[in-house]
Amino acid sequence: MPGEGDLNKMIELLKQKELACRIEKEAYQRWVDLITLIRFSMIGGAALLIGTALFNILMRPLDYLTTQNTIIAVSCSFLAVLLAGLHIALEMDEIHLESRRLQHEYELLEVKCAGAQNLKYNEMRDVYFSAQQKQLLLKSEAQTKPPKWIRQQVQLIERKFF
Repeated sequence: MPGEGDLNKMIELLKQKELACRIEKEAYQRWVDLITLIRFSMIGGAALLIGTALFNILMRPLDYLTTQNTIIAVSCSFLAVLLAGLHIALEMDEIHLESRRLQHEYELLEVKCAGAQNLKYNEMRDVYFSAQQKQLLLKSEAQTKPPKWIRQQVQLIERKFF
C-alpha cells in the first residue's frame, strides 16, 4: 500500500509530465502558426505573381514581345514558379499536417496527465507510465519538430507562470 509520500511524489511527477506536454503542445502550436503564415505567403504570393504576369501579357497582346510588360510578366512567372517549387520542395503541407497531429497528441497527453492527478495511486502510476511511453514514441516517430528557439521561448513562458 503506497504511503502519502508516494502519492505526493506521483502527483508531482504527473504535474511535471503535464507541464512537459503543455510545453510541447504550445511549441507545436506556434510552429504550426508560423508554417501557416509561410504557406499562405508562398501560395498567395505565387497566385498574385501569376495574376500580375497574366495581366501584363493580356494588356498588350500584339506587342508584348517588345515592351517592358514582357520583362515584368516573365519575372513574375519565374518568381511564381520559384515560390511554388520551394513550397513543394520544402514539403510545407506535410510538415504542417504532421505538426498539427503532434500538437493534438500532446494536448491529449496534457489533459490525460491533468485528469489523472485525482485518481488512485495505482491508476496514477499507470497513466504516468503510459504517458511516458507515448511521449517517447511521439518523439521518436516525429517527422518534424519546432525549432529550438520556439521551444525555448515556450519553456521560459510556461515555467515562469506555471
